[in-house]
Amino acid sequence: MLHEGHWQDRQVVGTEWVKKMVTGLGPTSRIGLCWWINATGVWPKVPRDAFLGSGAGDQLLFVVPSLDLIVVRNGAWLEQTNENARAEYVFTPVVEALVPQPPPYAPSRLIRSVSFDWKSHLRRAPGSDNWPLTWADDDNLYGAWGDGGGFGGTDALGRVSLGVARIEGPWNDYHGFNVWGGKNAEHPATFRGKSYGVICVDGTLYMWVLAQLEGGGTPRYKAEARLFQSKDHGATWTPASWSFTRAEELDNAPTICQFGRDYAGARDEYVYHYFVRPRLPEGFAAQKPGAIDLARVPKARLMDRSAYEFFAGWDGEQRPLWTRDVTAKKPLFQDSNGVGFSVSVSYNAGLRHYILMTGHTEVAMEDCAVSE
Repeated sequence: MLHEGHWQDRQVVGTEWVKKMVTGLGPTSRIGLCWWINATGVWPKVPRDAFLGSGAGDQLLFVVPSLDLIVVRNGAWLEQTNENARAEYVFTPVVEALVPQPPPYAPSRLIRSVSFDWKSHLRRAPGSDNWPLTWADDDNLYGAWGDGGGFGGTDALGRVSLGVARIEGPWNDYHGFNVWGGKNAEHPATFRGKSYGVICVDGTLYMWVLAQLEGGGTPRYKAEARLFQSKDHGATWTPASWSFTRAEELDNAPTICQFGRDYAGARDEYVYHYFVRPRLPEGFAAQKPGAIDLARVPKARLMDRSAYEFFAGWDGEQRPLWTRDVTAKKPLFQDSNGVGFSVSVSYNAGLRHYILMTGHTEVAMEDCAVSE
C-alpha cells in the first residue's frame, strides 16, 4: 500500500486499485475501501495522503506515503471516550518528530534573547514555591508562596499552605519577612490555598486564591478562584463575596498584569487579569491545546464582579472588543503545543512591550511570548 501495490520488483496489487482503496467514497468521506483516510484533514497536523488500518481496541497500522512512513501500534485502548486520542498520542507526535514544525507565533522583532546572571542567584526560602510578586506603594515587594515556611523556614519548619511575604531592600542586599503565615510570621495565616497572582493598586493589595480542600495526600482544590483584598499590606485579608468558577473556565491560577510601583505605570484606568483556560479536571500539567483569556476591571472596582469585562476578539481595525458575557470571551493568546497551568505578565515600560511568560510542557521547561 505504501508503494502503490509494488513489492520486491513485482506489482502485487494494481496501482489503480490501491488508489481507489485510499480515495474517499464521497467528497467529505473519512473512509476509502478498508482504510480510514485523511483526505479531508480530519487529522489536521498529518499529511492528507495518510491512511489508517484499525483493529480491535487501538491496534493501529498508520501509513504516510509522502513521508515513506509506516507506524504499527499494538496495545489497549488509548482513551476509549476520546475520538481524537489516536491523533493526539500517535499520529501527530510521530509526524512532528519527522517534519520541522513552524513556531506557533512569530519571534519578537525587538527581544532577540534572554539570559540570567546565575552568580546573583540566592535561595532564602527553601521549600516555598510559586512567588508571584508585586511592587507596592511603600517601595517593597510583596509575594505569595505555597507549601513552606517562607523566609527562614523549610518544607516543615513554619510550613503553611499559603503565605505572604514582604521583601525589602535592593536586589543585591534584600531581606525577606513573613507577613502572613510561615516561620516567625508577623501575623498568622488564616486560610489555605495557592496564589499565582498578586497586585498592589493605590496602596491596597489584591491576591487571587485557589481554595485548597482539607485532607491529606495529593493537594485538591475547589474549582474556583476568589479575589482577596488587604488594606494593611498583607496583615489581614478579606475575600470577595463571589468567585470565578470552572463552569466559566476562569478558575485556573489567574494572574494580574504588573505595571510598576503601585500600578502607577498603567496605561489606562483598568486592571488586567489573565486566565489559563482549563483543559484538565485537576492538576498542574500543561493545558493542551493552550489558551489564555483576558479580563479587565476598573481599578476602583476590583471587588465588584459586575464590573469585569472579557476580551472578545478584535474589530475590523484591530481594536479589542470587550463583553460582560463570559460565554462570549475569546482567547487572547493560543499555543497548540500547550500552555502551562500558570502564567505571568508584566509591562516593560522601557521596551514598551508586554511580556507574557508561561510553560508549554509538563516538565519545568519555560518559554515566553512577547506582544508587539
